[in-house]
Amino acid sequence: MDPAVRTPSRLAAPLVHRLFRDPVRPPVFSEPVPGLVTWRGTRATATPDDVHRTAADLVHLAAERHAAPTAELAPVVDVLARTLLAIAEVDVTDADAVRLGPQDYARRLRGAVQGADRELSPDAAWFHDALLVSVCLHVLHHLVRRSAYLQRQLPGRASRIAQLVDQGDAEAAARQAERPEEDVAFEAEYVQWVARRYGWLTIVGVDFPNAPDRWPLEETYLSLEAEERSGGVGGAEDEQRTVLLADRALEDHERVLLRGGAGSGKTTLVQWLAVAAAREGSRIPFVLPVRRFAREGFPAPDDFLHAVRHPLADRAPEGWVVRTLLAGRALLLVDGIDEAPEKTRGELRDRLRRLLRVFSGNGCLVTSRPSAVSDGWLWGAGWPRRTSSSCRWRRCRGTR
Repeated sequence: MDPAVRTPSRLAAPLVHRLFRDPVRPPVFSEPVPGLVTWRGTRATATPDDVHRTAADLVHLAAERHAAPTAELAPVVDVLARTLLAIAEVDVTDADAVRLGPQDYARRLRGAVQGADRELSPDAAWFHDALLVSVCLHVLHHLVRRSAYLQRQLPGRASRIAQLVDQGDAEAAARQAERPEEDVAFEAEYVQWVARRYGWLTIVGVDFPNAPDRWPLEETYLSLEAEERSGGVGGAEDEQRTVLLADRALEDHERVLLRGGAGSGKTTLVQWLAVAAAREGSRIPFVLPVRRFAREGFPAPDDFLHAVRHPLADRAPEGWVVRTLLAGRALLLVDGIDEAPEKTRGELRDRLRRLLRVFSGNGCLVTSRPSAVSDGWLWGAGWPRRTSSSCRWRRCRGTR
């Protein structure tokens, strides 16, 4: 299936609007709406059956534009309906939902219907999860558009949501018009492989009775706290430092250097970003562990998959990676610069810089131990100084 399971906003917005009752108060609010929807009571305008019909319309609309598992659309509709009904059950205000963003809000809803997607095959579950993120984006867009309070109090998040909607519409139109069929088919297989390969963690030291060898990433991932350093024109004393969640590191910047000590979770963050990108469909993730090409140097785009010994490398359409980069749809996750010999790191950096100058518009995260490279090691190519030298486990996401 096409990795970007999206519905154009002109079609999705009317369907999402069905789920919400119009607020009683005037359009300009002095405080956030305390809840999202009402399924019960005399003022309820949408019944569970209405929600189920809306879920069916959303699923079939997405299926028309993607190679969805057609034999399992009915179960996907059931699970999506149950997930959307959770909107009325979770303790999340409009403002909370907008702050979370579509990916985290979708995860919160999935957590409220524990195990619902386990009734689906892996392909159907992937389709449901990717579609849910898209639906949540349109839900948040609806909340922002109807609330002047949210527009005033959360201008950055409101702008980001509108940008994602516009970007999704543009990318969907471009993909429909220009992408070769063989690219669409291969991307579908590739992003599903990414979600399966990186969607699990091995946790050392767990000694529960009958504990599994691997754990689902969503149930075990703990977000990192990262410190962003910017400014500093007059020296280190002028630097501005901001603490943020590391899994939002690429949200405001295309290129990020993330530095953290051994065991701080850099590689796990790479996994998280890869799976999120694969499910959301906004970018195609390329996980590039430096240890795989540390001595050969940074690979050319056509060699990305072979350089990391990817099992699908021989099946990729010729020029697929280059076309993805030219479209600005790639997310390069370069993990472990410190694993390259010190004498070759400069050449590796220069190759990466040249690649990003040629293929502008793509996202890139580079990770390293602080002892291997300096804070400004990647400066000179538009790199923000975002580090995680003080990163630590902050909170648990999706624990069930």
